[in-house]
Amino acid sequence: MAEGWPLPPALVVLLLSMSAWVTDSCPAACSCPKGQDEVHIMDCNKKKLSAAPLDAPDGISQVTLNHNQLTLFPFLGNASSNITSLLLVHNRISELLMHQLQPYVSLETLDLTSNSISELRVGSFPSMQLKYLNLSNNRISLLEPGCFENISSSLLVLRLNRNRLVALPSKVFKLPHLQLL
Repeated sequence: MAEGWPLPPALVVLLLSMSAWVTDSCPAACSCPKGQDEVHIMDCNKKKLSAAPLDAPDGISQVTLNHNQLTLFPFLGNASSNITSLLLVHNRISELLMHQLQPYVSLETLDLTSNSISELRVGSFPSMQLKYLNLSNNRISLLEPGCFENISSSLLVLRLNRNRLVALPSKVFKLPHLQLL
């Protein structure tokens, strides 16, 4: 095409439809590339966010909000129910409450490494199919017996290294499928 010629309408529609996922529906502070196997990712790493974007695209299945300033467990709107992987490494989250996790019905991987969580109580987790939970490098000094009860049937990997645990109650680890602690 010569300089200054208009683009044919069919080409304009094709270009817009190809870029719509990446630009139009993604929150301004984030990027939303397609990963391997057409997995939709919302990457909001290192954006100095104090709150998660509420306008996450519905097709998102993986969210990374690493190295931000989140103090509360994020709610990602309607997209929460489709998210299978949520990475919240290096934030300032200080507690986990059941009602915060309930919207994440598809969640399999949760990484809360390097936050400020100090305890896990019974009811911290709703019944869900969580397989991988990383709580390393927090301030956890208390694991209440039964705190993992609602995820005990699915949890395969639990990481608790670099916390402030001195003693572990015997009933904390009733995790029949756990492969790595």
